[in-house]
Amino acid sequence: MAGWDVHTHLIPPTVLSAAHRGEFGLSVDNGALVVDRERLPLGRLADPAALLHWISEQDLDGAVVSVPPALFRYDAGVEWAELVNQGLRELATPQLRVLAHLPLLDAAAPAVAAELARAAGADRRLDGAAGRLRQAVASVSAASDDDAQYAARRLAGMITVTLQAALLVRHAPAAVADAFCASRLDAPATLGPGVPFGTLPAGAALGEILDRARLAPG
Repeated sequence: MAGWDVHTHLIPPTVLSAAHRGEFGLSVDNGALVVDRERLPLGRLADPAALLHWISEQDLDGAVVSVPPALFRYDAGVEWAELVNQGLRELATPQLRVLAHLPLLDAAAPAVAAELARAAGADRRLDGAAGRLRQAVASVSAASDDDAQYAARRLAGMITVTLQAALLVRHAPAAVADAFCASRLDAPATLGPGVPFGTLPAGAALGEILDRARLAPG
């Protein structure tokens, strides 16, 4: 096997169904999904079987799937994100991993800020990450639609990792929270391909962390 294709787009079936019903300002016209005056040719974008066939032809393990940029619609609210994510779940198979969609400009976004505020001061690395996240959100909010699309994946990753760290700092054993922050929020972990999985520094309390995962005998 040759690995994974980590940048693949599909139109979720729930979005297509909504378009046929004329919901969310969507429509289907002449073999294209019409969204915000942009036309997405259906074809392979709406054919997960064709993607699976291509994966087999390329001798890949699978593909990581997200929606096309025209469907990001960050200001469309939670209902839109729920529709998209339901369709992504329907697409998921052992060979198709999906990236969930976040309503980044929804009014519910302050809930994330509130969760981060509860952990403020508990870890310097988390405080730094929260500050970078606030700057990134402000930058995306002020950007044009095209520029916001380019920054979207990085911003979604920042939200996910920073919120995970905040929850661990508040609720997990100190060794677990420290290892997570060190592996994902501290330089050089904040750069390069190690960010999603973490790059542990020397000195992490690995024994204590592993002990928590071991089953007691008997």
